[in-house]
Order: sequence, then structure tokens, then C-alpha cells
Amino acid sequence: MRSTLLQPLTPTDLEVEQARLVSSQLLHGDILLSELPEVALKMLTRVLEEFSQGHSLSVVQIESDITTQEAADYLNVSRPYVVKLLEQGRIPFHFVGNQRRLKLEHILDFKKHQDEESQTALAELQALSQELGLDD
Repeated sequence: MRSTLLQPLTPTDLEVEQARLVSSQLLHGDILLSELPEVALKMLTRVLEEFSQGHSLSVVQIESDITTQEAADYLNVSRPYVVKLLEQGRIPFHFVGNQRRLKLEHILDFKKHQDEESQTALAELQALSQELGLDD
């Protein structure tokens, strides 16, 4: 089974307050799903969708530090490639002792940028293919 990192769902100030109010009620079974903050319902729905497909999940705070191996797993690349990206300055990092650590938010930003570049390149290839009449 593959591991899926959920895309961020950031609660509003109101949803944070609602979550504080209902969290103890939820633990005691004294709350209805309709009483949960919208952001919590979205997260639960996404978790259930992934579970229904047999996927395992990790829910991580966006602000948390991750290892180079965790970054490599998320980006679907090798750990040495991630280290190379760090050494090239393409992804910010810091040391904890002698170990490199990355902010998850930087990995998410890097992946988003890579995905955008891939989409742009694909669109250019499709346009070129049409221009040359290769798409028939």
C-alpha cells in the first residue's frame, strides 16, 4: 500500500474555536457529525476516501521538520537526489546535529513548482505536436 500525504487544510479562526469546543464532546460520543467544523469534516472525508482505497496515511503539521528520506518518499525520488537538491540550494534546509532537516512546507512548495513546470512542458509538447500534425 502506498502512503499518501494529505494536502493542507487550514482552519479559519472560527473553525479553530469550534474545534476546541467540540473536541472533548467528540471523545465522549456527545456530538453529531453535523456539529463538527467544516474543515474537520473535509479532513475526515479525505481520510475515509484514502482508507477506502486501501491507502495508509500520515497526517503531519505543515510546520514540522522532516528527514531527507521522508522528503524523498513524498517526492517519489531517491534520498541522494534530495540531498543533491539541498546542496544546489533548490530546497532550504537546516541541520539538527549532523542531520539535515527540511520544513514540510518547503517540500510542498517544491513539489507544487515541479508539478506546474511539468504541466507547462506538457502543454508545450501538445502544442508542438499539433503544430507539426503529429497528433493525428
